[in-house]
Amino acid sequence: MSSSTTIILVPGAWHKPDCFPPNFNPDVDVIRKHIEAAADAGQDVVVVAHSYGSIPTSEAIKGLDLKSRQAAGKKGGVVHFFFLSAHITRRTGLINSSQYIGVFVAKSM
Repeated sequence: MSSSTTIILVPGAWHKPDCFPPNFNPDVDVIRKHIEAAADAGQDVVVVAHSYGSIPTSEAIKGLDLKSRQAAGKKGGVVHFFFLSAHITRRTGLINSSQYIGVFVAKSM
């Protein structure tokens, strides 16, 4: 890991439904804001998403990977995305295996 690496941990949060707004867009926005700030500072970003945190994070990181940002002439970006006891939805496009038990194979960023 380079000395210019930022690790962002997105925690899970399971509470009664009345604690949350009707959608996860505010969660996506705040996660994306923190990832973009680190990337714009030229940081390699490692994202660790736990439990529910993986759902909005999977949406928030779209287009923020290092390769996509470099193609857009920007510095920094997400170099690793770890799921920690987390939910992996097919909608993210991160799963390239239709069957997995305990282990999954994710597309490299």
